Amino acid sequence: MCAYHERCADLEKSLPVRTQQIQDVNARGKIYDEFEARLAQLSLFAQTGQPLEPHLSRAGDVARKFRHPECYLPAIEQIATSGNGPLGGV
Repeated sequence: MCAYHERCADLEKSLPVRTQQIQDVNARGKIYDEFEARLAQLSLFAQTGQPLEPHLSRAGDVARKFRHPECYLPAIEQIATSGNGPLGGV
């Protein structure tokens, strides 16, 4: 559903769907899936000009759960500095 809204350039409708996706994967304990969903959500916030905090911090918290967080933290930094995500429509 998120991809549909994003392809139709209706980013505002995609945000609540991404939020629900994060809640769903968080409840299942899927760290990588939660990280991907948080990156996509951050990208949407950046593209729509909305504040990135506290979402940047939350994405960083998830990244630090990985064995090698240094592999994942640059993706968050990329969104914070450029406003675009590395995943392009995840």
